[in-house]
Amino acid sequence: RERDLHRIVASLLEGSGFEKVVEPISALKIFRHWRACGNFINASSIALKITAYFETLNLHRQAVELYLDTVNMWKELSDDIDTDMVAVPSWKLLNKLIPDELDCVARLYLALAKSHVNLNESKTAALLFQTCDAILSKAPASEYLKDRTIYFSVFSGLFIVIKGGHITDPKNIYEQDLAMRFVEQAKIHGDPVHITRALAMQSLLLGGLGKFEEALEAQHRVEELYDAETLSDGIVRAYASDRVAQNYGYSVLWYEVLGRYEESEKQIDFILHELMPKMPEKNVHNSIMIILPVLWVLVDKGQARKAEETFRILVYDKFYEFYGKDGSTTYFKFIYKPLNMVLRLAGDAQEGEKLEPELYSDMEDWVLSNEVGTFKAFDVTSMCNLGRDPHSVISEICWWLAVADKSGERHTDLLEKGISQALKSKEVTQGKKGFEYARRQGEKIFKRFI
Repeated sequence: RERDLHRIVASLLEGSGFEKVVEPISALKIFRHWRACGNFINASSIALKITAYFETLNLHRQAVELYLDTVNMWKELSDDIDTDMVAVPSWKLLNKLIPDELDCVARLYLALAKSHVNLNESKTAALLFQTCDAILSKAPASEYLKDRTIYFSVFSGLFIVIKGGHITDPKNIYEQDLAMRFVEQAKIHGDPVHITRALAMQSLLLGGLGKFEEALEAQHRVEELYDAETLSDGIVRAYASDRVAQNYGYSVLWYEVLGRYEESEKQIDFILHELMPKMPEKNVHNSIMIILPVLWVLVDKGQARKAEETFRILVYDKFYEFYGKDGSTTYFKFIYKPLNMVLRLAGDAQEGEKLEPELYSDMEDWVLSNEVGTFKAFDVTSMCNLGRDPHSVISEICWWLAVADKSGERHTDLLEKGISQALKSKEVTQGKKGFEYARRQGEKIFKRFI
């Protein structure tokens, strides 16, 4: 009887239903009533809407708590006492699922994995993406799923964590199989949102293997289908960021490595003047993923000032406008400060004029501090894919500061730290074909010290 009462209250509060949470307190009340009456599908549905609202506010930890509460509800209803969220649920548990329940469970695990990515907890995210893939593969009800787009989001997530080095795949066999499955399934599904994402994923995989010509061929197939105005919103809804648009940034590096400089320049012009104006301003992660490769190329072409302005307008200022005041964070925020510094210093060097000379002492204090220059392996790998590893960035900052004040007391300290970071850069980029542009960048900085 108590469950019936909760069901009635939940139905009355929810009314005719709603598509988007704008006020979480009322929505959480409805969730608790659905949970209390044991209606997993309705509880999951509203939990995913509430957590989507949390994610827009960068409240990723709160989102994780609600995801876990909802998954635990499913296990409790199935009399399963296992509370390990990372382990693949038992076959007995998966065998009980009907298609609608399987869809809910898979989407909860997928969303939970994405939240851990946003929290920079990439190892946990990788395990959760794999768990989600295993659930979909092993549950008998998967054969009867009406909406199979969940597979594409899982493929995309797995690809990202593989690139970050959190899934062991030394010969890229798993990754290549993943890309092939993704393209095949997307073409069967027929939606250009998923077809372009699958092709972009395949392109990026080929680029990561050092097959830059083939990567660009796949990118050209993307460009034949992709239109930001009609597809970007759908891609963001499915994959959190427009990972198809991001491939345009990667392609700039491939053109550069192959010496196809005119095509690189045309791609940069398209990105800055056609693509970025159509991207959501609030999605600063998406923005930096697209423009970071462009920034390095602009600096190499003597346009460091333009690179600095581009970064500040499209990423840095937008982050602090929308999120920075409440202590929020975002992936790649760790590189914001050094990126600002290296672009400013490179611009000063190129123009022979210090815009703010009073800041140089503060920069020295920061770059010589002990904590600067230590990075997570995932962060290093992610940046290598985008054209520079963070060690080379710190090394270059040290170089420009040392050059600016050759008689200063800290000149030697700057040179020592700079070459130490340059050596670390060599370690993480050498012997990896997909990091060729990053390797060249690091090598160029290293040679300045010798």
